[in-house]
Amino acid sequence: MRTDALTVPSSDRQASDPRTGWRPPTDTLVAGPENLDTAQLVRRIRERGHLVLRVVGGSMGPWFLPGDLLVVQRVRPQMVRRGNVIVFRRANLLIAHRVIRLLGIASSGGLTWRTKGDSAARCDPDTFESELVGRVTFVERAGRSIWLQSPNWVAAGWMLALLSLLSRFWYPIGRSLRRLCYPVALSFRR
Repeated sequence: MRTDALTVPSSDRQASDPRTGWRPPTDTLVAGPENLDTAQLVRRIRERGHLVLRVVGGSMGPWFLPGDLLVVQRVRPQMVRRGNVIVFRRANLLIAHRVIRLLGIASSGGLTWRTKGDSAARCDPDTFESELVGRVTFVERAGRSIWLQSPNWVAAGWMLALLSLLSRFWYPIGRSLRRLCYPVALSFRR
C-alpha cells in the first residue's frame, strides 16, 4: 500500500524551495522529483547522517503537506519511540509515517513497529528494522522550521499516535462534521 512517498534526488546539485527561498546548507542533498533511486538516498543518509526530502503525498496531513521539506536524520533502531515520524523504504519508495506502536523483536532478530499516516484510514503492514532509513527531526514550511524533538512536539506526536489507533471511529465523524460546517466550500472542490 503506497501512502506517502517522498521524492528522490537527481544529482548532487543544491536546490532551493521556490515558495520560501530556503536553501539547505552546502553539504545537504535535497531530493527532487526527477529520479526515484531510493538506494542512492539510503546510501547518502548513511554517509552524511542526514538528508532533506520534499513531501509528495498527503497521508500525513495536515502535519506534513505536499511541498514541505523534511530533515531526516539517521537513527539507531533502539531510539525510535511511539509518536516519532520515521522514514522507511518499501517497494522502492521512501515513506514517512508515524510510529503508533512498538511491536518488539521480529523472527529475523530486528525491531518491528506499527506505522500509520496521520490521515490514512489504516495502518501499514509491520515496519521492520531493515526498512528503517531515519527519523524526521525538522519540518520546513513557508520559511518556518519546526523541531519535532522538542518536548511539546514529542508529546503531540505521542498523543497523535494514540489517537491514530482510533481513527477508524473518529475520521468518519470528522468528515461528516466538515461537510455540515462547510458544505459550499466542498461543493466547489469537486
